[in-house]
Amino acid sequence: MNMEDEQEQQRPVAINQTAIALIRRWFEDQSKWLVLHDETVDHHRLIEAQRLEEESFRESIDREIAWQLNLERGKDYIVSSAPRLHLEIPIEIAHGCSDKQEVRVDVVEFYLVELYGSSAQKSLDKNSSVQWLNARQFLAEGSNTEILSRQRQILQLADILNEDESDGDLREEMH
Repeated sequence: MNMEDEQEQQRPVAINQTAIALIRRWFEDQSKWLVLHDETVDHHRLIEAQRLEEESFRESIDREIAWQLNLERGKDYIVSSAPRLHLEIPIEIAHGCSDKQEVRVDVVEFYLVELYGSSAQKSLDKNSSVQWLNARQFLAEGSNTEILSRQRQILQLADILNEDESDGDLREEMH
């Protein structure tokens, strides 16, 4: 077996490949992030898209934003050209009674999204599922705006909504 075969064999298999939208809106001088209220689980959640075969992470999140928010691609919002963060989370899977552990990875990419114009904002203001939260509200456990625990854990691990960082840096990335 050559070195390339060994490396390929040791590389964990990706079991989930998802993109998460970080849709930001400014209220006065404070940035807030879009979450949707999911009535089926009575929690809030970010827009998340499963990456389909032959589709990039960016294409998958662009598709989901348009569908879930009823917005027009290329007109109502812009998805950053590169992910804010690419995260690979190792997951150990046990196989039956054999005690054999297999390492797989959950791959997540975060994309910043900015809204264009007033029509997109008005459309979202009419949507009763949409809420805008600052990072502290977003990451708080046990609040009435609690988000899905999986997404909260990923965000805490990624430390991507850290408000101590300059918001100017995030604005620069979009342009």
